[in-house]
Amino acid sequence: MNDVSCLEPEIPLKLKILAERRRFQTKLKVLSLTLRWWFLPLLFTVICWTLTTSPQLLPSGPIIFRWRKEVSDRNLSKIARALPPIPTTMHDAFSLGSILEKVKSRPQDEAALLCEAAVLVSRKCDDPLTANDLLRMEDHLKSLSQHQGVIARVTGFFTLVNLMWLFAIAGITISLGPSVYHILKPLREYLRRLWRWLFDDVIVPMTIRFHNWGVIEVVLWLLLCGLQVDSESAFVKETGKFIAITSLALSIPCFLYSTFIWTASLPDPENEKTLPRLLALWIFTTTAPLAVLFDSGLLAYASVISFYAVLGFSVCFFGLGVAIGFDGKSSMSRVSFTSAVLLVFHTIVREVAKFGILGQEDIDHIRIFESPIAVMGCLTLYLALLIMSSKFYHYKGKWSDSKEKRQQRHFKQNMLMIVSLFLGILTGALTGSKGMLNTAITFFVLYVGERYAEFHLENKWNGWILVFCGSVCMYEIALWLHNNPEFLVSVFGG
Repeated sequence: MNDVSCLEPEIPLKLKILAERRRFQTKLKVLSLTLRWWFLPLLFTVICWTLTTSPQLLPSGPIIFRWRKEVSDRNLSKIARALPPIPTTMHDAFSLGSILEKVKSRPQDEAALLCEAAVLVSRKCDDPLTANDLLRMEDHLKSLSQHQGVIARVTGFFTLVNLMWLFAIAGITISLGPSVYHILKPLREYLRRLWRWLFDDVIVPMTIRFHNWGVIEVVLWLLLCGLQVDSESAFVKETGKFIAITSLALSIPCFLYSTFIWTASLPDPENEKTLPRLLALWIFTTTAPLAVLFDSGLLAYASVISFYAVLGFSVCFFGLGVAIGFDGKSSMSRVSFTSAVLLVFHTIVREVAKFGILGQEDIDHIRIFESPIAVMGCLTLYLALLIMSSKFYHYKGKWSDSKEKRQQRHFKQNMLMIVSLFLGILTGALTGSKGMLNTAITFFVLYVGERYAEFHLENKWNGWILVFCGSVCMYEIALWLHNNPEFLVSVFGG
């Protein structure tokens, strides 16, 4: 006799096959929706990488700005072309001075020497300098060093213009949607009164269909892709950088729009941090190649910060406060380990480049990330170690451990912090990395202050004394920073 329970009857084979088929169809649907969701954002990312690595694979002429001609020389901006030529590095200035002496001593070679001088100020031989340009460079450099003259004033003014441009990009990104809504609201009522049949029977249904079919999404992403291609082909590098930033800024609401369309039918992720981290990962992979292409420190910082956001580093705003830290203990360990690896790699590459082992092109590509990696790597590593070295840090199973085991763990974490600070100060001093050196010194002061606060509270001393001592220390630190502002410059400058 078969042992068949009446409470758990055997499921027929046909029902099992049907259930398995439906599960497979559900998985296939989830996969297709996920691929469709990511298709256009990843296409945008691929175009950004192609612009950096193989621009010849993309259309050479303008796509959106079709009335503009393709730029032949992207390195020399219109601002630099309008101003008197000056060198950008001390080495170029020295070389130009040597060329000037050669022009004076060998006037028969003046044409070739002026062509060589033009290359040093980012011009071509068909747009050469004159002997008068070389003679007046010393006066222009002197005026520039004293923040006087037309070059200093024009470049300073365009710094303000570029800042206004960035604020304009942010304002357009934030206000575009609400502005379109408010502009079309009275227009919609007007169209309904005049052409009710056209509005109700054509415009609204077609808009809904285009939204449901993803046509609006495709058009928006194609416009952004065209804008990104034009930033490289239709503008000089300095201007194209802001066009690229505009395209990147507008791509974020487009990504959210794609997410709204295609994730409605997808199951909710088990971890609520998944979607923000996916967005941060996409921003990192998209901005990194553009930072190299446009030699943009802003995009390099955006890329590195978004990379750390993927790992779990976060910034939260609440009221008048800002919280900077990690979204979990596992994230803190992950970020600290990654920062240590990046700093070691950064130091090795920095030292290897001094011996000429790497090519100049490789050095130029890596150099743009030097400051963001040094700043974010040191800040996140020492911040994580500072938190973990505190006696008030709560780890999993802390109160189930014996007092001796807790003390051993606390001692090891403090030794790790001390060794890391020592290595940071030593490496920064030996390699000339002032950002690493001064960041390590800053966190050393914070570490000493935190240890004193723990000692003070453990001995149950008067709290007012702790407040007084802390206030005196902050007063001295503020006074010292005002007298030594180059310290902060080196910390945030890498």
